Amino acid sequence: MDRDYHFLTTADIKEREPEDHSIAGIEEATRYCQGTSYPDNSDYLLFARELDIHFQLRGKNIAEFCTGPGNLAYVICGYNPETMLAIDASQEMLRRASMKHKHEKLIFKQDDLFKLRCKKDHYDLVVCQNSMHHFDDEMLFDFFHAGLDCLRPGGVFYISDYRREEINGDILSDRLRGTNAKVRQDLIRTLQASYTRDELMPVLNDLGELAQWEVYFPDWELAELKKDPGFQAVVAADPHPHVLDYDLSLRVKIQKTG
Repeated sequence: MDRDYHFLTTADIKEREPEDHSIAGIEEATRYCQGTSYPDNSDYLLFARELDIHFQLRGKNIAEFCTGPGNLAYVICGYNPETMLAIDASQEMLRRASMKHKHEKLIFKQDDLFKLRCKKDHYDLVVCQNSMHHFDDEMLFDFFHAGLDCLRPGGVFYISDYRREEINGDILSDRLRGTNAKVRQDLIRTLQASYTRDELMPVLNDLGELAQWEVYFPDWELAELKKDPGFQAVVAADPHPHVLDYDLSLRVKIQKTG
C-alpha cells in the first residue's frame, strides 16, 4: 500500500514488502525517466566515481544489469572502459536509453538476466544499481549466478541498493521530501522492498566456493568521495538529495574465485 511520505517512518519499513518484478512498460518507463534521467543526477555521477575508486575502470570490460534509462552506463563510459554493455529486460527503457545516450564504447542489449545471452567468463566488472530489491530469495540466487557467469575468474559483481536497517529517520524524511514527486512513491516501495544484510547473507552463502563476498554499508566510499575537490559541486548541482542515499543503502561485493 502506498503511504504519504510525511507519515513514512522507520517503523514502516521494518518488515519487507516485496516489489512487483514485472518488466517496465511505457507508463513506468516514462515516469521513471522523467523523475531520474537528467544530467545533474548525482546518483549516477557519484556511483560511477565510486566504481572507479574501487576498480579503476579504464580499459575494463564492464556490464551493467538493469540499466533502465542508461545514465550510469553512459557516465561510466567517461572513464574509458574497453567495453560497456548495458542490459535491461524492458524494451521501452532501452528505447529511451539508446535514443538519449550515444557513445562508441556503449552497447545496449535487451535480455532476460535469468537467460542471459552475453559472453561467459568475459567481464572484469558487473554492476547493478538499485534493482536487487525487485527479486525474492530464489531470484536473488539466480541473479547472483548470472553476474558470476559473465565474469572472468577474479572479476567482481558489485551491487548498490537501498536497505531497511539502521536508517536515520531524519535522513529518510529529508530524502523523501526532496525526491521528485513523479517517483516518490516508487522510492517508498523500493525502501519497503529492500533487504537487510542478514537477509542477504544466507543466499550469498549458497554460492559456496564459486565466490568470496561481503555485504556492508558504504561509509568508507562516501568518505572517499568527499575527498574529491569536485564533490560539493556535483552534490550542489543536483536538485534532489541523492547523496543521502549513502546513508540509506548497502553494497554487495562478490568476487568470482574460479
